[in-house]
Amino acid sequence: MSTSEISDVARQMMEQGLDFGLRHAKARIDFMPFLLVQSDKPQIVEFVPNDDTNDIVESAIEMARQAVIELPNQTPYAIVRDGYFTHPTEGRSEAIMVEFGISGGIETHYVLQRYGRSVFLKRFRLVGRRAKLPTIVMRAKTP
Repeated sequence: MSTSEISDVARQMMEQGLDFGLRHAKARIDFMPFLLVQSDKPQIVEFVPNDDTNDIVESAIEMARQAVIELPNQTPYAIVRDGYFTHPTEGRSEAIMVEFGISGGIETHYVLQRYGRSVFLKRFRLVGRRAKLPTIVMRAKTP
């Protein structure tokens, strides 16, 4: 898994974010990356970058990451985005990716679920199993 187990509340945020993203993908609803935050109940925070930004998706992700830094410590969060993932043998497919963790923590976890539509029936389907990507552990620099 990672250097430590993923907490239940962080895992719940990931599950909720992944479910939300997949529901929108299934309904063919485009969305900008968003932040899902656990307080009394889950809240969705959307970010709309300036029009003069070269890459509005990357800008929205950076805005969400900055918002995570400003959250009170120990707040579960998930940053959800829709995009493309290239599998080494199966090629490129659409995917929902969730970056999640606990604010103020040293670990950021990533999970993605690929999806697609059958060519003839245009039926929505999941592609493969959910994939856990490597965890990033932030450590303080030592002089």
